[in-house]
Amino acid sequence: MANIAQATFEGGDVFIQCNPKWDCCQRAQAQEKVKALNDACDPANGGPLNVRGKLPKATNRVKKRAQDRASRAMDRKSPADRAKGVKPPCLAEKLKDKTRRGAKVEMDHPVDTKWGGPSDPGGLVPVDRRVNGAMGTIAKNVGNDMRKARTDKSKPPEVTSVSLICPASAPGCPGPPKQDFSGGAGKPWPASPSNTVRTRKY
Repeated sequence: MANIAQATFEGGDVFIQCNPKWDCCQRAQAQEKVKALNDACDPANGGPLNVRGKLPKATNRVKKRAQDRASRAMDRKSPADRAKGVKPPCLAEKLKDKTRRGAKVEMDHPVDTKWGGPSDPGGLVPVDRRVNGAMGTIAKNVGNDMRKARTDKSKPPEVTSVSLICPASAPGCPGPPKQDFSGGAGKPWPASPSNTVRTRKY
């Protein structure tokens, strides 16, 4: 695995390799993100996800306002309230000791707007800024690649599953010394990806 976050797709299946430099809590946060995406892909929850084209400036402004509001709301909370309901537990513990800025987290859309999530949802969640940056860039770039690769231009491409390949964690993680943080749909990285492999140095 390269020292970089990577992603590709085959049909509606998206594959993400975590950055091996991420620590155990960053990996656990990537797991939570992928779980939220797969939940949204489930037809029982309205899935699969429809990949949108270039987002209008107005949509990006709505996204930014939602994130700013959520950030201000988090910054007003007491340490105990900052941590309340936050997943994974390692991030909740960090937020008991540090402010949002001190913990280096951003308020994240659980389902990326590029992949059909609402631009102004309730319930934005705190996520490590490196993980958030990588996952957001992947959603944008892989989404654009999926749109280019589709044969039927009258329909948006669909994300039907997301798999996170994130094994061999760094020392210091809870559990086995080499804890596997893979998750999501659990499909293996394609042996020879037929589509662009997108990378991000987060």
